[in-house]
Amino acid sequence: MTTGIIGIIVPDVPVGPQDVIVTNSCGTGKDVASAAFSVVVAPSSPELIYSLTSRVGDFPPDPAATRFYVTAVDTAAQTPVGNPQIPPAMRGEAISISAIGLGDTNPHEPIGDLPVDMAPIVGQAVVTLGANPLPPEAVTFVGLVPGALPGVYRIDITLPVDAPLGDQPVTIQVGDAVSPAALLTIGDPTAVHTIVTGLAQNEEG
Repeated sequence: MTTGIIGIIVPDVPVGPQDVIVTNSCGTGKDVASAAFSVVVAPSSPELIYSLTSRVGDFPPDPAATRFYVTAVDTAAQTPVGNPQIPPAMRGEAISISAIGLGDTNPHEPIGDLPVDMAPIVGQAVVTLGANPLPPEAVTFVGLVPGALPGVYRIDITLPVDAPLGDQPVTIQVGDAVSPAALLTIGDPTAVHTIVTGLAQNEEG
């Protein structure tokens, strides 16, 4: 017997226990259905989408040594940022982070369809960076956006100018549900400017 993973987008069903049945060989006349099993549907179940783990290539993986990084882009340039293999996200920079499981939106987007409107989530979102929640004004948008894959949400934040440097844990809370933490690598644009200026002065000298 082999095992596998089935990825689904939860349809519009009531919150609470729901029976699930998995059927394969559909439409062949030889359909095989599993026994029903119960899952609990929640209003939200946040999860940040990972772009990188620090243990890529290790097998078997060591869960205790694995570091998961968020999928983030510089909002203005639309270039990936925020993990050790690419530029860090900079203090004061506006970035967009990808997530799933953030719940219903207004306007409501049909489950499984490509979003056609900017659709913010109906729940209250709190983003935590390091040990501190970001102020509400730093979380500029949380929801679905046109062009995104079905079920993939965008979290737009502006990093504080005094954000802690290095790998910092990020979580998002929607209602009572909190995502597992993932890391965001944060840099100091002042330090980068100092290095560039110093190199330019050396070249002139």
